[in-house]
Amino acid sequence: MKKITPIVLVTVDSYKYVAEQLSHMGVLQEFTVLVDEFQELMSDSKFKGPTEIEFLHNLHGLKKIVYLSATPIPEPYIEQMEDFDDVDYTYDLVWDPSVMEVSRLQSIPYKKKETARSICVKVIKDFQKNGYFARKRVGGVTVYSLEAVFFLNEVATILQIIKDAKLDPKEVNVLCSASNKRIPELTKMGVHIGELTTDKDAPTNRTFTFCTRASFSGVDFYSNSAMTYIFSDGVLDWHTHDVIIDVPQILGRQRLEINPFWKDAVLFYRPKSKVETMKAAATRIQQKEDNSVAWINHFKACDDATKLMLADGIRKRDPKKKYEDDYVDIVDDTVNGGFVAKMNYLVRNVEIRDYQLAAFVYSNPIYLLSTLDSSDTISVTSATHVSSSDSPELDTFRQNFFKTERFSDRMKAYTEFRKAHSEMSELLYQDTFIDFRYHDYYDTLGADNIDQLNYKEVDIEQAYRVISNTGKIITACHSRFVTGGKYTLKEVKEGMQDIYNALGLSQHAKAVDIEKYLDVDKKQFTSPTTKKRELYYVIK
Repeated sequence: MKKITPIVLVTVDSYKYVAEQLSHMGVLQEFTVLVDEFQELMSDSKFKGPTEIEFLHNLHGLKKIVYLSATPIPEPYIEQMEDFDDVDYTYDLVWDPSVMEVSRLQSIPYKKKETARSICVKVIKDFQKNGYFARKRVGGVTVYSLEAVFFLNEVATILQIIKDAKLDPKEVNVLCSASNKRIPELTKMGVHIGELTTDKDAPTNRTFTFCTRASFSGVDFYSNSAMTYIFSDGVLDWHTHDVIIDVPQILGRQRLEINPFWKDAVLFYRPKSKVETMKAAATRIQQKEDNSVAWINHFKACDDATKLMLADGIRKRDPKKKYEDDYVDIVDDTVNGGFVAKMNYLVRNVEIRDYQLAAFVYSNPIYLLSTLDSSDTISVTSATHVSSSDSPELDTFRQNFFKTERFSDRMKAYTEFRKAHSEMSELLYQDTFIDFRYHDYYDTLGADNIDQLNYKEVDIEQAYRVISNTGKIITACHSRFVTGGKYTLKEVKEGMQDIYNALGLSQHAKAVDIEKYLDVDKKQFTSPTTKKRELYYVIK
């Protein structure tokens, strides 16, 4: 008879009820507990501290536990977690570099007075104006991003963005905690909550998906064209993403390789200008640890009635101030029954991690970008930092291109690189973060013409538009100047200016312009009553 292996899927919140029943049946030790995305035990402890520490406490004594994560908790923090003292082995799965996918991350700092709300609204407004979030050229075909996933860590901000951008609620999906207090308002507006397609072959999504920190870990997104935008504000703790854990997690959410933008993302960030001193942070955390030890020792010495009263007081603390003075939590003990008081080292570790992020990552853009670039699976592009690739020439170009926002400098860098390395044109076309105008200008005007225009944006745009409208100009010339007609230079100049104006071109007309669009013959004409002058004869 074939042996059937029972599998039980549970949430961290409900594990204790399942464990209690399996223990009662005498079969708990026969099960292997697999804790997927275990880095969330620490990350989520800010919001679900009692639940997370209670879950770990109730794993005590089990023989078979596996903690699994693609972005595990850094080793120094695990060493401070007493529930991991009995973990015997740590296995690192090392992927073959040839199968590893590298995410392309463009990092953009907030400008003065900018917020996640204002930046996100601008991204959406640009989409509403242009009809796409991003575009690139792949294999000679221009492809467009028609969907976007925005990672913002506050539902109140998401709600304001929806209103500011005047989004159709039917085009919006929000992924957030099921207990978020803003959900009733969102559903009343008609916004979809937590709806994701699972159809890999023909995915259908809302145009705008907003995702909070409480909901993206381990979630798979299937889209044919979605672009990813991440917002991390070092000044606001609840808007800050951990660049070691959170950002790689986010970059791995898009699953369909058919999506040309599946490995492209933009990170908008704001550094933290004022950081607590190391001494002050260490003193603050140590004081809370001391308070926790003292409280727990007092709790252990009390009778059962007093313990119940004290435990009730801990459980009823204001969630916003829960760990203000200590790290004490009360957890149910499913193995031995009753409840115990514990110091929540998960929350303590998060506070240590928050300080280190603020002091050593978000305090300086260089630290932030270097930390991101230390990953083997992230390629960073910014004004001050460009990740290395297999091509030194391409690296030099990208550094020169992205270090400035001035159009003329970028156009010159682009033009010189394309002229010297035409074989790399396709790599430039596939770079989501290079404005498409540079490709179009170069392909239409060529290096020499752009150089003659001194890389000036206004002049290049004007020349580009004229060439792009050549067909319309020819048609207009045939209407304005009839075959066999004779026209003075003044009449030709005025006619050409009228054509340019009608097409919305800012070009200043010259009579000689007609030679570009019609087959003409220029001759001198003399009459008894007029002086000698030049005329254009329109041949066809």
